Amino acid sequence: MKTVSRLRIERIKRGLTQEDVYLRTQRRIHPSRLSKIERGILEPTQLDLHLLAEALDVSVDELVRLEQKAGTVD
Repeated sequence: MKTVSRLRIERIKRGLTQEDVYLRTQRRIHPSRLSKIERGILEPTQLDLHLLAEALDVSVDELVRLEQKAGTVD
């Protein structure tokens, strides 16, 4: 799965910085890791997806659907 810019768009749409997401994930996804996930350099783990969905207040299914809709999921 490649999660490129859609995750970033959703984060920004909610007015969140990478630091905000870091805090919302109880410091489990560092901003540098999030940056790599958003740029498609690093593929998110299942745990990453769960934590990011929670931080963005969406379900994991919705987060994956957003990526599929954007055509970024293999």
